[in-house]
Amino acid sequence: DLFYVSTGESLNASIPYFKNAIELDNKFALAYANATMVLYYLDMFQTEKKYTAEINDYANKAMALEPKSTECLIAKALSYAHVKEYEQAVPYLEQALVYDPKAGLAVHFLTEFYSIYVSNPAKYVEYALKGVKLIELPSYDSAMIGFKYFHLSIALMQAGFVDDALKYMDRSLAYDSNSYFAGY
Repeated sequence: DLFYVSTGESLNASIPYFKNAIELDNKFALAYANATMVLYYLDMFQTEKKYTAEINDYANKAMALEPKSTECLIAKALSYAHVKEYEQAVPYLEQALVYDPKAGLAVHFLTEFYSIYVSNPAKYVEYALKGVKLIELPSYDSAMIGFKYFHLSIALMQAGFVDDALKYMDRSLAYDSNSYFAGY
């Protein structure tokens, strides 16, 4: 639960629980995978990365234990993203979607990576569309839905479909009128 709250405090507070789970069962792949994700998020916007060794170690252990687990594949992808090796991260995220086509976190990162780090407008549109299709999941609030439509709009704009892009940008603002990015 602390991981899903995703504040700096809650992420830090979740670490001892994952470490305890690993101590109790060193073959608990999901604990390694989730610990990887937590540490990735804690380090994501830091100039000096503190958790590189742990992220790599946990991701490798998760993959060794359950190589077909969506969470383990995402963790491995994030271990590459953490050191800015986005092209190596992408195949793990795409494989996660093979095992779980509704893996929203994999779609999220693929959308982000194809829009920013591994420029590919066609793939960006593909994953932005998948993100919008996942909106039906009950865990999305209006800000998240607005963000999904924002990404689709930008992807369509990059692909040359400006009129469609404007339609989805309006939809994005309808869900989250305070969205800094969509408003801009």
